[in-house]
Amino acid sequence: MRQAETKCEGIVSAWVYFTPLPPTGVLGRAMTKNPMVAAPAPVAMDLSVLGDAHPHLVLEDLVWPTAYDSYNALTRALIDGLVKTTRALNPGDDAAAVTRAKTYDIITDLAFISRLALDIANARRAAQTINFDPKASPMLAFLDAGGDPSHSPLLRIWHHPVDLRLRTRLRKGLRRARAHQRAQLAGANRIDVHNRNNLVNTLLSADTRPAIDWPVTNLDWDHEHSVPSSLTESVAEIARTYTRITNQFIDDVALRETVSALGTNLTARHLAKSWIDFKTFEQHLRARPLGEMLVSGTPKHLGRIAGWFYRREGRPVLRCAHGGERVFFADYEWGLAEFPDCDIYYAHSGGERDALAARLAAGGTALVESAPNIEFRALGSPHHQKIFERSRSNRTREKTGTVVYVAGGYLGEQFGDFPNRKPPDILYLDWQINLIQMLKGLGYRVAVKLHPAGIAREARYLAHYADAIIEGQFDPTATRADAFIFDFAGTAFIDTLASSEPMLFADLGIRPFDENNRANLIERCPIVSATRDARGRFRIDRDRLGDRLADTIVSDTCPPGFHDRYFGS
Repeated sequence: MRQAETKCEGIVSAWVYFTPLPPTGVLGRAMTKNPMVAAPAPVAMDLSVLGDAHPHLVLEDLVWPTAYDSYNALTRALIDGLVKTTRALNPGDDAAAVTRAKTYDIITDLAFISRLALDIANARRAAQTINFDPKASPMLAFLDAGGDPSHSPLLRIWHHPVDLRLRTRLRKGLRRARAHQRAQLAGANRIDVHNRNNLVNTLLSADTRPAIDWPVTNLDWDHEHSVPSSLTESVAEIARTYTRITNQFIDDVALRETVSALGTNLTARHLAKSWIDFKTFEQHLRARPLGEMLVSGTPKHLGRIAGWFYRREGRPVLRCAHGGERVFFADYEWGLAEFPDCDIYYAHSGGERDALAARLAAGGTALVESAPNIEFRALGSPHHQKIFERSRSNRTREKTGTVVYVAGGYLGEQFGDFPNRKPPDILYLDWQINLIQMLKGLGYRVAVKLHPAGIAREARYLAHYADAIIEGQFDPTATRADAFIFDFAGTAFIDTLASSEPMLFADLGIRPFDENNRANLIERCPIVSATRDARGRFRIDRDRLGDRLADTIVSDTCPPGFHDRYFGS
């Protein structure tokens, strides 16, 4: 790999050019009818084991141990079973609120552990050796070897960092005092704000009442203690349900025992931490009375706990959507994160408002509360409207022969997501390499826009294959390209959708669409569906990809009414 030139494109994107491998079409060995006849090659399970070699050399023998549909069946069974169990608990109002606040985190972690265990069980059954770095994949290593669950690694840190040093506590105390003073000066009719986003700012700009941020980062959060007596039965019931469901998918006896013990231990950790956070909030509120209402963006578990405090005192809780893609994608688990202890939910548009309301009414999303009374409203999105205006002024561009692949990030164990949103990193990297090589084989110059987050810099893996690497903040109106290609819909996808730039979605087939809005999405952004081959790899038809991409580049990609429907009020 050789860096040849660096320059700035527009104002936000840094382009770094590389001398790539020559285009070879589809990388890897030709697929055999029965790839398991020979002794199976070790399966790379995390990115760390790839070393410094070109990744496709390590991945050419990849045979994934688990059929992807098994992930989806396991995850859905866990969500439905654990939600049903949680609803049936009756630990008292405050303990129930603590459990609601943590249900999404608990299910996310338990589902991820089950996915890892399923991979191990399937690999053992197929006599495959799994290859991983214990430092990069400590939970996978623990599951593979077994051990004392009380000493198991943590998958991720869901809460604010705990720092109880005297110096830190003094600094936080001064910040809290200033925040309390601002709240008192603003008066009792103020709006309290948690975790701002674009829609929160839009909502507050139209309200004349003072808005005061609640600096939860400045509270003295403590480590979890023992589970309180009011939650011990909850831990036992959740763990019992988890064991029953995972045993239906995993037949390895030793692995079952490890997974079951982990389920109990992890659930106890989550609820113990949620309880101590609840008590910290309660103590904090003695010095800082509540405002008239609470307005927040993505709440996370602290925002959900705060929501209960406000609702308990008869104060409304307003939440504002983030991103905007969920009007088009029906993420079943998402309701567990967004809707607990919420009265009013603001969407980016009338289209998103209607889609979310219809989804809840039809039981299309998991909910901790069986029948939450949530009012959905639409604000319109000035952020996306400005993107559209900038884009329309740029539509006289000449064709460049370059397409930009906007890559998703790698998650590892630290950020592991539900399998209906993101595939395991190794499967995803294998797909990315194949997609880039296919685009190059179609005659396009391929620039890869790196994801700003994740566990590893994608340039390390993808620069071998791309013509250019784009770093920095993403703005579709400031990056010259004939089209933008996505395989994951997040903030960058919606920002591009809000523009009039040509774009295409390579659908991995793992994330369900909202069928009421899919046809409108296709009018704006053509979709080419991938499949999974006999080795479990994601693959896409080259001719279909080429035809749809060529059509997209020359067509008018902003159908009448689309922008008003999905970015207006």
